[in-house]
Amino acid sequence: MLKYTADQIKLHKSEETSSTFFDAAIFCTNVTYANGCFKGGVSLYTILLFILDHPSGVIDLTSRSIATADTDPVEVQSELAAAWSSLIPEFPTNNVHVLPSIEHAVRVVRGIGSEGEEGVDVFVTGSLHLVGGVIEVAGLSGVAL
Repeated sequence: MLKYTADQIKLHKSEETSSTFFDAAIFCTNVTYANGCFKGGVSLYTILLFILDHPSGVIDLTSRSIATADTDPVEVQSELAAAWSSLIPEFPTNNVHVLPSIEHAVRVVRGIGSEGEEGVDVFVTGSLHLVGGVIEVAGLSGVAL
């Protein structure tokens, strides 16, 4: 992604660099809401109990790769943020966010948007659960397709 960004900047003869192309980097779990619930109001605790009782069951916007209670719920996101910082050491560390839910991430993006006069461009990568959760929380279902 960073190489492609650098190539596109060069192609369009921009003064920008790949290290300043992004204003913020946000790493969050695929938990939809800040209260720990997924779309449909199901909580993480309920999902874990359901998976234990029904290993072949399916619940909307859930993943069996959810961290268990004995691990850091944002461990993977923290590792990704560290990788980002090692790839772009000059990127401001206060602009790298590790968050426990999609709702938290959308709040940060909206805060960034309220600071400037222009709109905010958001680049979302991740699982279908994550992208679908962003569409849900940000209220973009009418324009997402």
